[in-house]
Amino acid sequence: MHCAIIGAGFSGLATAWYLLNQGIQVTLFEQTGLGSGASGHSAGLLHPFVGFQARLNPFGREGMEETKKLLHIANLHTDEEVFSSSGILRIPCNPKQAKHFKECAEIYEDVHYCNEEKIQEIAPGLQAREGVLIQSGIAVNPNAYLKGLFQASLERGLLYKKKKIESFADLEEFDGKVFCAGSGTKTIHGLEEQPIYINKGQIIELVKPEVFTPPSVPVIGSGYLCSQGKRLMLGSTYERNYSCKEANIEEAEKLLRPKAEQFYRKLGSAELRSVFAGLRASTGDQRLPIAEEIKKNTYLLSGFGSKGLLWHAVFAKNLSIKISQNDH
Repeated sequence: MHCAIIGAGFSGLATAWYLLNQGIQVTLFEQTGLGSGASGHSAGLLHPFVGFQARLNPFGREGMEETKKLLHIANLHTDEEVFSSSGILRIPCNPKQAKHFKECAEIYEDVHYCNEEKIQEIAPGLQAREGVLIQSGIAVNPNAYLKGLFQASLERGLLYKKKKIESFADLEEFDGKVFCAGSGTKTIHGLEEQPIYINKGQIIELVKPEVFTPPSVPVIGSGYLCSQGKRLMLGSTYERNYSCKEANIEEAEKLLRPKAEQFYRKLGSAELRSVFAGLRASTGDQRLPIAEEIKKNTYLLSGFGSKGLLWHAVFAKNLSIKISQNDH
């Protein structure tokens, strides 16, 4: 069997890896390069308690375990640091959310309630009186992860073509087709009616102030703040109505500067270094992504929203098993 995979983001590369390990030949198509979509511009914050109430997400534990396996594989195939298992700090935006966080800490062993004193140990100067430390949280370098997993897949026999796929007809020579095109899904003829919704996410990179101690772990509040070496990354926007898919400095600053000040007042005036943008694909109110056969030997894996890092591996693995079974 020879499968075509369209899209070289998290889900596309994960699907390629699993199919290759089942002895299936794979050709990966990507129009603009590895991680050119939302995957390459994601926060890279991996934990299973996403959402206002910090409840354990569906497939949360399974997603964590499967993604961690791929992170370790990628780490063996690149010189860059792929991930750091230092934990993630979540701080509440209001008393109602603080109550949910406390309940989460009471239920799950890897979630610990932090009072103001503990928070200052973790993130000196952070404007927060309480929060929860998700000890199982992992900070991922998305681009290093993609590069490492891509290299591992090449060594397993992956074929790669930098080419735009416009319709099913472009792939007639293949026995199976898996569309992992994210926000580009509905631009492909034959997928226009799929229930995929798009929103734009922007991240800004700030210059660290001279007198500033960055938090020792990533912090998630109304936005998120993480220190990556000399980089200080702040995100993210969720823009449903946007004029262009490219980074918009004015709009990003307007939406994200207030979040910076909520974390540390001095970051409100920190120098801007860069702005990054990507388009997320979600399934709207359906919550879970689409991972199914949409016609004979044609599969769709898309609509992860902001949970792509958490879910991509487990859904890709399950879909790859289904593809392999259909081949037999």
